Amino acid sequence: MVARSSVSRTVELMHYPRPGHGRHGRDARDAGPRPGRQVEFLTCPARRSSLRPMGVQRHVVPDAAWQRDPGRLRLRSECMAGGNGDQPPSPDLARMAAYRYGRLQRQIAAHGCAAALLCSPMNVRYATETRYASITNMHSPTRAVFVPAVGAAVLYDSATPRADSPADFIAETRASPITAYFVAGAAYADRTRRWAAEVADLVRHSGGGRRLAIDSAEPELLVALQGAGLEIVNAEPLVEQAGAVKSDDELCCMAASVAAAERGLARIREHLRPGVSERALWAHLPYENAVHGGEWFEYAMLVAGERTNPWGRECSARPIAAGELVGVDTGMIGPYGYGADVSRTFH
Repeated sequence: MVARSSVSRTVELMHYPRPGHGRHGRDARDAGPRPGRQVEFLTCPARRSSLRPMGVQRHVVPDAAWQRDPGRLRLRSECMAGGNGDQPPSPDLARMAAYRYGRLQRQIAAHGCAAALLCSPMNVRYATETRYASITNMHSPTRAVFVPAVGAAVLYDSATPRADSPADFIAETRASPITAYFVAGAAYADRTRRWAAEVADLVRHSGGGRRLAIDSAEPELLVALQGAGLEIVNAEPLVEQAGAVKSDDELCCMAASVAAAERGLARIREHLRPGVSERALWAHLPYENAVHGGEWFEYAMLVAGERTNPWGRECSARPIAAGELVGVDTGMIGPYGYGADVSRTFH
């Protein structure tokens, strides 16, 4: 999956009046910020959970009742603090996979779909808890999963079965069609047409209608599926809504990812000294992530001095001078495929 998390923290939101709006009218354009309210943002998995500056009052937290449940709060506290020593408690991956599969199927049914065809490596992992060459599959998909609204899935995969045993909810593993042009070359068009016919047959046998949710695919696949009589809808909202509510095991995964990020940040602070380059200093973060079973980084953001403003630049070969501020944003996909997006400033 990836699934993305960030550290739970309390921040003070600053309200910036919009020009021409509110009781200040057009004079508000020069009013500057005014103190807002305290809000705790909780973590979400490596999937795309982002906070967009679309107005403070429109912030929505779905299904937050668990935050008032003493048992859940205690579990979350234990996960973030670590179970034994510095190690967060270990998740039950089989139980977590079954939970996520059930969440996804309920969303497929709720959106009136017969099934979902997922090709994104993050979504395939969320649905099946299997992974292989995630970065490659982001630009040249070689894996996919067909998830019906009711029943077991069909996993398209030519690599993972050699190393992993599929979950009980995966009824069948078929050879991947490998339709990406980067891999298939001139054969991609014919492979795509044959795969579309196979997927359309799976939809018909699912008995749930002709509506298919799909997250990403070559244009020829979409055209061929529509030509087979299927109605195509975007699967991304289904997967995002399925992943919005975390199980206890997912909280443990998120805690493990945050713990790896904190270790990396500690190494960065330990090795911060004048003359070290931004890149050399940032390298301590992926080291800790790899050592603890983490995966990839969405960016390499560590900058110093004047390069901290505007924020958002990636690290360079520039040496860090004495007395400079150093800003870092982890932006990492850590252990179990859950992300940790933590920012720190050092001096």
